[in-house]
Amino acid sequence: MALNNQISEEYLKCLLDKSRIYMIENYLKTYDLTTRRFVPFKLFPKQKEFINALAEFDENLATKPRQAGVTTTAAAFIACVLALADDKSPETVLIVANRLDLSRLFLKKIKEFILQLPRWFWGDEYYSIDPRSDKNKKKIFEEENKDSLKLFNGCIVKAISSGESAARGVSAVSWLIFDEAAFIDNGVEVFSQAVATTASGGHIIMISTPHGKDQLYYNTYNQAKMGKNGYHITELKWYQDPRYSRYLKWHRNVIKTIDGKDIS
Repeated sequence: MALNNQISEEYLKCLLDKSRIYMIENYLKTYDLTTRRFVPFKLFPKQKEFINALAEFDENLATKPRQAGVTTTAAAFIACVLALADDKSPETVLIVANRLDLSRLFLKKIKEFILQLPRWFWGDEYYSIDPRSDKNKKKIFEEENKDSLKLFNGCIVKAISSGESAARGVSAVSWLIFDEAAFIDNGVEVFSQAVATTASGGHIIMISTPHGKDQLYYNTYNQAKMGKNGYHITELKWYQDPRYSRYLKWHRNVIKTIDGKDIS
């Protein structure tokens, strides 16, 4: 009984925290390139800012350097959203990237985070305190392949490339994600087609490293800066990542030595 009460309390904590930060930091792990091992997913301040924005705003745009962990952070957030979804109103996630391997990688990250969660998240039909119980072996995925996932609670994740007819057959999307949005060819057309699949009240996430003045990402960013659209911007710089910022003082000294200037 004490264990059941503890599980109920933990589930409630995760459910009430709409940012999903508690759930991510207490139940998920991520691969740390600097230590080359899996570590508890402790979000740094800018990642928390991004996560809070995803929870608060319907339309989000993130600018990032490479290897910033933004895609991984978004995947962790989505995994938590799916795990806590009500089977009466399941979530549908559509991931669009310029290359299919990128969107598949995003989907794979979501799946891996879902599988990290304790079995009790899935309810009595999928969990028993008896480790020998068949409940603990019951599959939580009704469908799983490189391009799609379907959870027992009805939540669906689809990974597609940005081809002209990429979003055909997908509807009622509640989370539309554009990964490396600045690199999508014919971005405006792809965006228009994908947005047409979203449900009322759906969410849009654009993530990318900058790539010139593309039609979709660059223009959306500029319009947001001027307050001409509803996108909330989260800007992440490499020196805001604690994994790399420990070398910031050294970097600044090098820059000053070279040209007498500091980084902003």
